[in-house]
Amino acid sequence: MKKKKTDWDLVAWAVMAIVGIILGTLIVQGGSSLLKGGNSEAKEYCAERAESASNSYAAKKIYKACMSNY
Repeated sequence: MKKKKTDWDLVAWAVMAIVGIILGTLIVQGGSSLLKGGNSEAKEYCAERAESASNSYAAKKIYKACMSNY
């Protein structure tokens, strides 16, 4: 039986192409939305919930708790 030799150059190019496609997709879709606080809809929703608080301290706590759920 003959052992088949792996062409590592071809494997390296394939891996680089896959990583490039993934990174390109993240950049095009806006990678900042993956970071915490990047969702403007969440900010708006949480700000609306915080408006019902009785004081500013409670509003900050409600806002932070709401944003941590997103």
